[in-house]
Amino acid sequence: MHAHNADIIDLILRSVSLLLLEDSQETGIDNCGSGIQSAIFFAISIALAITDNCNYLIGVEEPELNMHPQAQRQLIEALKEEKNYPRTQFVLTTHSTVIIDRLGHEAIALCRKKRGEKRDVVTCITQTGQDFMERYGIEEERYYSFFDFKNSDFFFSNFIIITESTNDCKVVQHLLEKSGVDIEALGISLIPLNGEKSIKYPYAISCELKIPFLCVVDRDVFQPYKEDSRESSLNAEGIPEYKDELKKGAPILDLIDERDKKDLMISFRNSKYKEGLTILEKYNIISMKYALEVDLVTCASYCTGFYNVLNVPPEKQNRSHLLKCKGNVIKKYSIITKVIDEQGTKNLPTSYRHIINYVKEHVTK
Repeated sequence: MHAHNADIIDLILRSVSLLLLEDSQETGIDNCGSGIQSAIFFAISIALAITDNCNYLIGVEEPELNMHPQAQRQLIEALKEEKNYPRTQFVLTTHSTVIIDRLGHEAIALCRKKRGEKRDVVTCITQTGQDFMERYGIEEERYYSFFDFKNSDFFFSNFIIITESTNDCKVVQHLLEKSGVDIEALGISLIPLNGEKSIKYPYAISCELKIPFLCVVDRDVFQPYKEDSRESSLNAEGIPEYKDELKKGAPILDLIDERDKKDLMISFRNSKYKEGLTILEKYNIISMKYALEVDLVTCASYCTGFYNVLNVPPEKQNRSHLLKCKGNVIKKYSIITKVIDEQGTKNLPTSYRHIINYVKEHVTK
């Protein structure tokens, strides 16, 4: 709380006799904590706004101070009732994810500091545009259903990594930390999609608010499997094969220009993986060559790591056995991270190295 606010509150408390009534117990406000006193000042401001016949703009700096999470939720829900405050607009500054969670994203103005051309540090403000949902082809109800019950700490992040699942998030986090990237120190947040259909939601809000980000996905979000399911599309080595076409109705393709879609399909068709990476990089997307665990198995040293971690007998030590018989096991982050720990990061496949290099290049220190 700023000093001048404290002076005003002190003046009110000395000039007016206020009591806090809890059941039969009365307590003078001057004997209550700073949280209660701040709330009283806030309540007086709102009362004045309601009773005066004029428009009010009430600004509150970090209302979460001295408030437990449930109280923060109750405060925001109360302020969102426009019928109670028809001539009052509230402006809050906050570092609380609880408050952010309770606000619609269109109500958020994100303030971020960056280096300026004439000054060392400038504050940039970004907001979602009025046509935000329309531009990205997003249904509002599904958008907010995705973000419901998710912690909004990514709004305060320096960098965001979007993956298809929680399992993938844990693998990518471990990979980066093993490569010397301190997730916490660099302010990196990871967001699991829990299904490729949700990719537009974190992608769109990150673009709109200009938060640096990377989206890591498997190849099957772009191309359907050759025989429709992964299990029936494995070749003799256990590597999945794909149809010679892009996936119809794939949400991720809505984010890519038509010309780039054609070039991407050509790169897939001609097995030119690095060309595909270059095309997708302009959209902040990295596609695995196949899938997170498959790419690792295609490297001989990590294949050996899987044999060791899973205690595979010598007569079954081949790539096909891992991919066809142990497919569900080798996907687990606990297995993949053990393999990476055992084999190190020296001989990682191209997709893994690209993730590491991209984050190191783009994250703000």
